[in-house]
Amino acid sequence: MFLKEHSDVRSVSSSSQEYEERLAHRAAIRIHCDVEVAKMRIEIDREEDGRWIAEVPDLPGVIVYGKTREQAISKAKALALHVIADRLDHGESVPELDELFAIPA
Repeated sequence: MFLKEHSDVRSVSSSSQEYEERLAHRAAIRIHCDVEVAKMRIEIDREEDGRWIAEVPDLPGVIVYGKTREQAISKAKALALHVIADRLDHGESVPELDELFAIPA
């Protein structure tokens, strides 16, 4: 079921009864969970030609160039998130996120 909530506006793709039941169920199973997610290290270096290179060693292939140090870091973060999202979309394991989501039994 697709649910979009914004203040008083609700749009639900199924029946109102199902929507109410889902809300009641969610309220009943709310669990407070403190999670510490492993941080991914970004290695940064400056090339001889002045460009900055940034790499996330935990994610093979995440290596980018930037004109500035900040740009290289920003590009590395964006590419790392894209790689993680792509893995999730394809049903691949992402061990770095194993402790991120709490799913009730």
